[in-house]
Amino acid sequence: MTSKIGYIRLHDRNYKRWFSRTANVQERYDHLYSLDELDSCVDRAKQITAETTDTYVVGNNHNLGKAAVNAIELRALIFGEPTKVPPSLLEAYPQLKRSYSMRCKRIFIS
Repeated sequence: MTSKIGYIRLHDRNYKRWFSRTANVQERYDHLYSLDELDSCVDRAKQITAETTDTYVVGNNHNLGKAAVNAIELRALIFGEPTKVPPSLLEAYPQLKRSYSMRCKRIFIS
């Protein structure tokens, strides 16, 4: 271990638009991680937090609040408990209430 601070950066991208000559920055980073993609982060995050005093996860998929959506989902996956969703985010991403709780019974985001 080199530090007591853990850092995980979620830096995915919109593969369909990434190399487009006409895509702007928002289009390039317009990616919402799926629960399957986030699952691959859970074990690594738990491993890092076991070895550090503080761990930070930073999402670079910031277009239209997608990093916030994925942060809420990742928190629910890591801690295995319901996570509150700000009303404005729930309005923009109603699947936080509906489809994710149906698709993935191990988390329920309320």
